[in-house]
Amino acid sequence: MISPFVDWLISLIAESRCVLGEEEFVELAVREAVSNAMTVAIARMLASWLMSVAAAKVLRECFIVVRDQGNGFDPSKVPDPLAVEDLGAEPRDAAST
Repeated sequence: MISPFVDWLISLIAESRCVLGEEEFVELAVREAVSNAMTVAIARMLASWLMSVAAAKVLRECFIVVRDQGNGFDPSKVPDPLAVEDLGAEPRDAAST
């Protein structure tokens, strides 16, 4: 379910030309955010878990917001996934950070 949605959204973003040359990074971020929301719902066995994705282009910038019913997290406390020591690390439940 995730791939067709993300592929569709990225095709719209590519057409908008607001992240020229950066589409693969936007795709990765969207895919991770949507996957995380679904993973948390599945782990908690919540059939009624709601998630929304909103995307907008304002002038030359794209904004994408992925929301779910979780408590959220402090992005400053999430380890840098590109740091050498974090490469290959197991994903963490955002709710536990």
